[in-house]
Amino acid sequence: MSRVTVGSGPRERARAGPPQSAGTTPAQPFLWHPCRVLDASTVTALLGALGVGSLVAAYVTANRDRRASRAAVLRKVQAIELERWAPVDWLKMREHSTELSAAALVAQLPRSVVSEYLALAHAAATLSQDNAERDPDDEYSGGISSEVAELAREGARVVIAVTWAPRPFARVRAWLGLRRLQRAEKAANDLESFGSRLKTARQLWTY
Repeated sequence: MSRVTVGSGPRERARAGPPQSAGTTPAQPFLWHPCRVLDASTVTALLGALGVGSLVAAYVTANRDRRASRAAVLRKVQAIELERWAPVDWLKMREHSTELSAAALVAQLPRSVVSEYLALAHAAATLSQDNAERDPDDEYSGGISSEVAELAREGARVVIAVTWAPRPFARVRAWLGLRRLQRAEKAANDLESFGSRLKTARQLWTY
């Protein structure tokens, strides 16, 4: 009678797999890991499919547009400060004022600050032009009172300060700047009928 070895039947040998030669390392089971199968191009494609890529691109583009618009705000303020003295080129001043409003909108500046500065600049320009026309032979006929001139310059400084301020602090700077302007405006209202000129300018440049 032949001896039967336990575990050496056909079924046991099939489960055990093919015999291995001496010195051969047993095959390791495959463990899936994302870093083994996802390269950079695959990750980029997945992000694009999820719409993340377009969101990042839109964010970068918006930041770049805001920075360019802040630079445009500074240039337009400088131009208006030079143009608000007699003889006033009203066409250029209105054009630069409109461009300043558009740049401030893209840069997300507080609207109230820009509107108040434009009203101050145009009121000062009207006063300067009226004084020049009243006495054209006087060398200093286009001049205005120092209080009014300083008020318009302060409006420009507030716009510049808000433009440079980080976004979380821009509205705080705007609020503080407007309070300073309002106090100075009360003191200058009776100077050369500046209050009535400022009221008219506000109606034109408040947006």
